[in-house]
Amino acid sequence: MNKDLIIQIQQQNTDLLQINSEQAGMIVNLQERIAEWENNQKKNSSNSSMPPGSDIGRPKQTQSLRTSSGKNPGGQTGHSG
Repeated sequence: MNKDLIIQIQQQNTDLLQINSEQAGMIVNLQERIAEWENNQKKNSSNSSMPPGSDIGRPKQTQSLRTSSGKNPGGQTGHSG
């Protein structure tokens, strides 16, 4: 029974070492992707040769950002003009 237990533990150890190795590779890959993403985030149209439309995180202006003041258009009431 002890031999079977030892063989089972050795197999589990081998499996865990393989999983650990795969995860280490994934961690390195993700760290590289994060570093690349962070470097790209630092670049925008004002500090690189990228066009303004390619700026990440900046909302695209589809309409005027001005809000209505609530006043009626035109001149003063009662003024003949």
